[in-house]
Amino acid sequence: MEHIVYKTNTASLFQIEEHLNLCSDNFIEKLSERINIKEYSIKIKENAVTFEAWYNEQLVGLIACYANNIDSGIAFITNVSVLKDFQSKGIAHNLLKNLQSDELIKKFRIVQLLVDVDNYSAISLYKKNGFFLDRKHGNQSFMTYYTNPKNPLVSICCVTYNHEPYIHDCLNGFIMQKTNFPFEVLIHDDASTDKTADIIREYEAKYPNIIKPVYQSENQFSKKVDINITYQFPRAKGKYIALCEGDDYWTDPLKLQKQVDFLEANEEYSMCFHDVSIIRDDGILVNGSKLGNSGKCDRNEYDLITGWHVPTLSVLFRAIYISSDLYSLYENYTGTNGDTILFSYLGKFGKAKFIGEIEPAVYRMHDGGVWSSKKEIDQAIMQITTYIYLRKVHTHFYKKHFFNKIISLSGKITLLAVENKASSIFFKYYSYSVLLSVGGFRIRHLLRLHKGIIYKLLK
Repeated sequence: MEHIVYKTNTASLFQIEEHLNLCSDNFIEKLSERINIKEYSIKIKENAVTFEAWYNEQLVGLIACYANNIDSGIAFITNVSVLKDFQSKGIAHNLLKNLQSDELIKKFRIVQLLVDVDNYSAISLYKKNGFFLDRKHGNQSFMTYYTNPKNPLVSICCVTYNHEPYIHDCLNGFIMQKTNFPFEVLIHDDASTDKTADIIREYEAKYPNIIKPVYQSENQFSKKVDINITYQFPRAKGKYIALCEGDDYWTDPLKLQKQVDFLEANEEYSMCFHDVSIIRDDGILVNGSKLGNSGKCDRNEYDLITGWHVPTLSVLFRAIYISSDLYSLYENYTGTNGDTILFSYLGKFGKAKFIGEIEPAVYRMHDGGVWSSKKEIDQAIMQITTYIYLRKVHTHFYKKHFFNKIISLSGKITLLAVENKASSIFFKYYSYSVLLSVGGFRIRHLLRLHKGIIYKLLK
């Protein structure tokens, strides 16, 4: 319309309130029945960027977007409204284009909004303007727009330390990926003392638009820093995140393409995974399928939340779930099974899909491996640490499940101590059981029983 004038941040509080009152009946559920329009108008005026359409000094179209926390990377559209007599004239489309070209908004990684799941006309409008359906939220759905379409669709997060003999395989597995989208490799060298960093620099020089390294001068893992949470996830630009450590590698050049294709088409899944084979340091195959026949299946939300294992190097998940809630979950976690915490968190947002058409990736067992180098009893203790923490942070509905896992693992530790007849294991387990006293009376009682058995058999 030739008489429509578009402006930014000029509407007064009275004009915003008047506009929202006139548009109230246009919403599927009347706006006046959902919120207090006067209070909402004040909130918009004080906190939002407003993109406005004017006709003869009347505010006929309004988009309000909260864009006051650039560090979060997310701008949120709280209102899209056009007066009834001015609908179907391209005003909402033009307002969205103005928002997307705004210099402040472009500083954010993504723009999000909520739309009613049965508001098909609005969903169609947003899709035409580059938004995609992300995840459901009650009777609404989040829709997301990426401000820079040239950003990589996938961020591969790789942590490495003294992986000189293996890092070539790992990086080649990334570079060989055949995709119809850009991806980035965020590699974090944790102050390696061998030539790992030198090899990464070679790849960085050859693939500067893909390989994006961080070279630490001090080892962060030894300081109990979770590398992905602290350094990797905050710099990831992708819509999806894949994980693979520097001593493991991928074998299927279509791995990422297959996983992205699935998640793009199935919004009810928060992540997907595939099988993994296990080899020794000398290349000898230990196990052709880490999952086994019973593990080659989808996992529901309950499975993920309660700590069901999926191979970390096979996972692709939606980056949109990386938020302050996840970061706060790690603040008080002192264990080393951080991936289990991550997957448990992702279970709150959807299921996990097993994709059998992807060739198994390779998990390498060697003396320097964070997990594979540990003794079985140490692995069990690490797992108990994680389950105790998850039992604390999740609702009562899941506590019995975690309790049963703790009981099972404590019994396993008892048997291992007896089999090894190692008093050092007993004392280590004894001190650890003190830590487990936070688990409640039944756990303390069971651990006393197990300690008694160990003590008698080791005498």
